[in-house]
Order: sequence, then structure tokens, then C-alpha cells
Amino acid sequence: MPKKPSSAKTSKTRQLASPEPAQLKAVERLIESGDYPRAAERARALTRRFPNHSGGWRLLIDALRQGQTLAAAALAALHWAEQRPGSLAAQETLFELAVELDCRFLADRVAERVRALGGATPGFPLSAHMLDELTLQPDDSHASPDIMARLDLGRLYMEAREFATALHQFDGIEIVPARNNRALALFHLDRTEESLAAFLDAWQYDAENLFALGWAVKLRLYLGDDAGARGLTVPLVRTPARRGEDAIGQLSALLLLREDQAAWECFERIRHSDWVDLENGQRSVMWRHLGACAASRLGRAREARSLWAEVRRLDPKASLVPGNPSALERDPQVGLSPEIFDIGQCFPIGWLAALRAGGADKLEAGLDACAVADGYLEAIYLTGDAAVRQVSTMLLRRRLQVPATVRGERQAADIAVSYTHLRAHET
Repeated sequence: MPKKPSSAKTSKTRQLASPEPAQLKAVERLIESGDYPRAAERARALTRRFPNHSGGWRLLIDALRQGQTLAAAALAALHWAEQRPGSLAAQETLFELAVELDCRFLADRVAERVRALGGATPGFPLSAHMLDELTLQPDDSHASPDIMARLDLGRLYMEAREFATALHQFDGIEIVPARNNRALALFHLDRTEESLAAFLDAWQYDAENLFALGWAVKLRLYLGDDAGARGLTVPLVRTPARRGEDAIGQLSALLLLREDQAAWECFERIRHSDWVDLENGQRSVMWRHLGACAASRLGRAREARSLWAEVRRLDPKASLVPGNPSALERDPQVGLSPEIFDIGQCFPIGWLAALRAGGADKLEAGLDACAVADGYLEAIYLTGDAAVRQVSTMLLRRRLQVPATVRGERQAADIAVSYTHLRAHET
């Protein structure tokens, strides 16, 4: 007969299946002290070494939620749920985060597993009425719940900035939101020409898709086709925005091109649209902020202040708002150049991440790798926040140092002079 393992060996095996309490406590202390990157790193190491133990997963999700984004925490929960399909705790955690992120079709799928394991899922399964309402697309078609669950998963990867995986999720899905997100993922992967083609394709598929059309305007400018960008403004202005995402695409592109009066007229049409009262969240915040910027640029200070106050009521943490109203109060002239965009709206996030990771030694090579046109850099300098201005200035200064065509040197030099004048005015 084979020998039974000794009690000492059995005890050791059990110990290896779980982290030491001191290891968990060390991660907890890092979270309590606010050192979220180190906490996430150590917690992730625990999940790799002890994948079946909940302690490391819980700490990882907590560190990511507090130190990064809710989407990053939800992805960790997804990996935990995949690792432990029979764990009610893992499935409940993913379910709760999916609900919080408004990924209702993903939540509906996870809710099935939660109920099978004996858990409760208030509000789920989705009713037939809710399914009919939520699967309705901007072009009035309907998508299947399975397609919508894939869309939720892709959105989750987008928000966690895992763009290559998100791109894979959107492949083969033809509905409007998937087309838009696929094109956006390509931009953030620094595949700008492919992104432009995808946005134009999305607009041609659905002529009312102003989110795609607005991005096509921006990317034509990004690639140096100023005339092509302006050529798209005719359908952009003429077409009414049918939802918040389209309003953002429309107003963003017009403000980038300094078509301020057209942007304000479009905003006036937007805020009297039937869909406005039915939509809330970040999209509602953003198009109101863009309307405030159009008003500020046109010298409509009272309306700009009122709109920014409305934005603050809807989202007290709105990042682009705080400096704009106070600058407008100090000097009405400064109000003519409000901070409209943040850096993630202006540059590919993948390129920015590589630039930061390369450090000082690879800074010049990273700047040279950015194929953005000088005219776009001027446009975003005049419309972006401090981080946008810093990066655009770095790019222009680098271009003044390296050999280029005479036209390119003159254009970069002219823009650099205009930057100097603007910065002198700001101070």
C-alpha cells in the first residue's frame, strides 16, 4: 500500500496554498498609507502565487480601485471570477463592479452565475422591457444581448486603457458603438491613419454618427489635412446631435477649429433636444462644459458661468472646470481661451505611456515618433489644459532642433512665437 503523506507534509502543503497573514497585512498597510502602486504590485504577486485564495484578489481590487480606476478594479475582479468560477465571493464582486460601471449586459451574465451559487442579484435578470430598451441602437436597429455583453467587456478594457484587448473585443461587431470604440482604440494605440479610416467608415455607415464625424475632423487636422478637416464641418454643423456622444463629437471638433459661433448655435440646439432630459452621467457633463467654453470664447460670460456651475452640480470633481470660471472672473480676456480638453483627448494614450516609460534618455526619440502635424499642436495648445500645452510645446521645441523642410521649420517657428505671446499674456 502507498504510504500516506505525513501530517507535517500535509500541513506544509496547506500553508503553501494560502499567503501568510503577515503578507496580507503588509499590503493592507500600503493601502492605508496611500501607496497604491506598491500595494497593487504586491497584491498581484499574491494572486499569481496563491490564485485560489481570496485575500490577494480582494486587496488587489481595493488597491486598483483607490489608486487607478474602477475599470481596472473590475478587470481584476473579472480575472478572479474566471480563476474561481465556483466562488460566490468572486462572482458577486464582479457583478457589483459591473453594475457600478453600468455594464448591464455583462452584469446580467454574471448575475446568472451568482444566482446559481445561491447569491442574490437585485434588479437582475433584466426584464424583457429593459432588454428591448437597452439593445436599441442609435440607428434604431437592435443588437443581441450577447453582442451587448461583448460591447460591455470591450468598454471595460477601454476604460482600463488596455486598448489592444479592447480592439480584439470589438472585432466583428458592426453596431455603431462598437465601430466608434474600435476607431478610438486604434487612435490610442497610435495607429492614427487606421483610426481616421475607421471613423470615416463609421460615419459613412451611419450619417448621423457625429461622434465619428467629429473625430474624423480632429484626425484630419492631426495628420496635417487642414482643408479636409474643414471640409467636414458642413455636415457636422448641419446634422442635429441625437445623443450626448454625438453632441460631444460635434462641439469638440468645432471648438478645435475655432468655429465658436457655430459651436454655440449647435449647443443651443442640443440643449433643447428631446433626449437631453433622458441622459445623465459624464456625457451630459462634457457637452455642457463644451457649451460653456463656446460661450466663454464668444464673451458670453454670464452664460459660461451658469453652465460651469451646472456642470459642477452634476459632477463636483469635473477636472476641466475649476480653473475656467475663476480665470474668467480675473480677466474677461483670459475667458476667450478657456481650457477645453485634457491630454487624453488630444494625444494617443499609448504614445503618452511609452513617452513616460522611456524616461529622459529616450525622450527625444519618443517625441520624434509622434506624427502629429504642427497645425494640430497649435490648435490643442490654444484649447487644452496645462498638460496639453506642456506636451505640445515640447514637440514644437524638438522640431525646431531637428532638420526639417523649410516649410516645416517656418511653420514650427511661427507657432513657437505665437506660443510665447500667449504665455506672456497668461502670466
